[in-house]
Amino acid sequence: MLAKIVTTGKRRLRSVYDPTCGSGSLLLRVAREVDEVGDFYGQEINRTTYNLARMNMILNGVHYRNFDLRQEDTLERPQHEGMRFEAVVANPPFSAHWSTNKGLPNK
Repeated sequence: MLAKIVTTGKRRLRSVYDPTCGSGSLLLRVAREVDEVGDFYGQEINRTTYNLARMNMILNGVHYRNFDLRQEDTLERPQHEGMRFEAVVANPPFSAHWSTNKGLPNK
């Protein structure tokens, strides 16, 4: 549903960003809703999942020059800070253990 919302009325997106990209499935779902996405951006803390996201991009026909995925903690070290994107999507990290003391997940 989120992919449909951010693409309503659009046939092309210049860029799409997912700060919690996981395996990249939401980024790829956005791409299926439009004719073209220029560039994909994402960040994932888990190394295995980050590598899976990069592999998924390539297996789904996204050229490596058209995606910039980073393996890092988005909350503590955002890698695309200051950049602007035409669409931003994210699924909440349901598996994170949240702390009310610091406002960040416990590790």
